[in-house]
Amino acid sequence: MKLPASIIIKYGKIGVIAVMIVILGILGWFLNSYVYVPLTQAVALAELKTYVSLVSVNKTGLDKLVAKITRDREPSPLDWNKIRNPFENPVPKNNEIATPPVNEIIPKQ
Repeated sequence: MKLPASIIIKYGKIGVIAVMIVILGILGWFLNSYVYVPLTQAVALAELKTYVSLVSVNKTGLDKLVAKITRDREPSPLDWNKIRNPFENPVPKNNEIATPPVNEIIPKQ
């Protein structure tokens, strides 16, 4: 069965238009999901960060807190004269080894 060329051209145009509409729909969905929505979310997030940082942060209280944290984290000054040198006199005098009394090693029952 052979179809006339006029019918093939008539329905071919409708088919091509339908395929183009489907492709445009898929393209619109893709652009909306992966371009428009992330951009609008990023803009909204930037606006919220700006609003929160300008409105609800107590700058003086935050500065006091940061100063206290940095002061607490700083180590105290180290006095090197109080630290024993491990390489100086490693053996006790007179080659004696200090041992605790026996009653401290084995307590009386």
